[in-house]
Formats: sequence, structure tokens, C-alpha cells
Amino acid sequence: MSNWNGDAPLVPAPYVPGPPIMEAPSDEIALLIAEVGETPTLLLQANANRVWRQYEAQGAVDPRLLRLYTKRTFIDIALAFVRTQVDTTTGARIVKRDQETAHLRAMRAEVTAEIVRVESAQAAATGMITAIAPITPYLVDQPDEIDPILVGSPYVRAYLALP
Repeated sequence: MSNWNGDAPLVPAPYVPGPPIMEAPSDEIALLIAEVGETPTLLLQANANRVWRQYEAQGAVDPRLLRLYTKRTFIDIALAFVRTQVDTTTGARIVKRDQETAHLRAMRAEVTAEIVRVESAQAAATGMITAIAPITPYLVDQPDEIDPILVGSPYVRAYLALP
């Protein structure tokens, strides 16, 4: 293999294995698309796996949050599509895009409130750590592997009154 002018051979980039690319569960995606409402150009279906993987790649996300994040992104995609449309009148049928936008915004507000509720239920405990390991007197002939002096504990100076 050589480049276009034949000077130096082309070397393919080494294969670096990464995390496996997981496909989003099709039944879950189909349900989310049905809840939000597909656009006429099938934007949600086209971006479904990409959106799902985006949130799945963030780490250990609760499956409920993964579903809610994906749904909120689908609503944003649908809103972006509706914003490009205009009101139309076909015979007796009048389509007002502001009604569709208001519906999607209300749905987005509900999903965001649900996300906040689920995230707050999973909030980590916060506070000061008050319990520390007991500190035993230092014995010259029997060093302790977890001795605060050996591991550089910040509590040693206060406990032993070291300078």
C-alpha cells in the first residue's frame, strides 16, 4: 500500500478496541417515539440509537433516567422540526404550529420535572465524615501497615502533637 505519489507506504491506524457499540432496545425506542410523536421526516427514528448511546455512554445511568433523558432529547428534536414549519390551511383543516409547539413544551416540562424527581431521589448522602480509624501508639519494633505516621495521615499532627 502506498500513498498517491508513491513516496511512503500508508500504514493503517492500529485497531484500538473500545467499548462495544450497543444498539438501543427497539421496543423501548418504539415506545418513546410513540409517546413523543414521530416527525414526518422520521427524524426521531433516524437518531434513536445515537441519542440512546449518548446517554448510555455516560456511565452507570439509572435505566429510568436513561429513558427520560432520551425522551427529552426526542422532544427537543421534534421541537426543532416544528419550529421550521408554518401554519397551513387545507380546506376546512387548519394546522397551527404554535399548538403543536405548546404541546411539546408542556411535555418537555413534565419530563424535566420527572427527571428532577428521580435524580433527587438518588442524591448522594453528603456531610462531614466524623469517624476515623483508631490510632494506636507507635511501636518501634512492630510497625503497623495502616499506621497514620507511615501513611501520612493529616490527623497525626493533632493526635501526637507533632511540630
